[in-house]
Amino acid sequence: MSEWQGRTVLITGATSGIGQAFAKRLAMAGAELILTARSIERLTATALELRQEFDPHLPIHLYPTDLARADGPVQLVETIHQAGHRIDLLINNAGFGIAGTFATQDPQRQLEMLQLNVISPVALTRLLLPGMIERRSGAIIQVASMAAFQGVPWLSLYAGSKALLMNFTEGLAVECRQSGVRVLALCPGPTQSSFHATAGATPRGAERGMMSAFEVVDCALDQLAHGRSLAIPGTSNRLTLLLERVVPRSLVTRLAARLYRPDSKHG
Repeated sequence: MSEWQGRTVLITGATSGIGQAFAKRLAMAGAELILTARSIERLTATALELRQEFDPHLPIHLYPTDLARADGPVQLVETIHQAGHRIDLLINNAGFGIAGTFATQDPQRQLEMLQLNVISPVALTRLLLPGMIERRSGAIIQVASMAAFQGVPWLSLYAGSKALLMNFTEGLAVECRQSGVRVLALCPGPTQSSFHATAGATPRGAERGMMSAFEVVDCALDQLAHGRSLAIPGTSNRLTLLLERVVPRSLVTRLAARLYRPDSKHG
């Protein structure tokens, strides 16, 4: 029997990519799902797909929320608590990137990205972690990125946001070690999802080596089950990280620049 059978899982950004893959894997495991994203239409379509694939009576609760707004996390948790739900697993997956030159990007969009990628996961963690500690049971997965390990020109702010999230999560995992609560930072590399289209950048050559969202999710759940605090899906990604640790950081950044440099016709 899966450890998540009958447990309640909150997944942010649950309607596509890694978030939707988490929803499917945990639905298969018998979990009760609380799904959130901005669009109620996409949430409803996701719930319908899950029930058609697994069980027409699958317990799914939909809470459309814009977590790019400062009041989004508090509103979401208040709604969840008013409905009588207790969260056993929090998956902070919602996030996006903005490609291009930092100085020319829309500043409001930059702030929204920081809110969604950093502030909202931290806020949701702060709101839900005390209850987990009190019960001495629960888990949190923060979806960071391989971009967290180095500067990435033309994705500079995105990489910085994921670095903060990863470092926060690894530190928090140690704080929680004796509490009964597990905390994991998930750092996928290029993954088959809508991320690159939304960001407006795909690393050169990455199309051939992209992992599926299910491979990423399976790695995360396996590493969480083994008590790890960091999950890096894919042998090639782990080898890349080892290489990055033995070469100068300036060289790593220059190599990242080659992967993400915009085509000259785009500026």
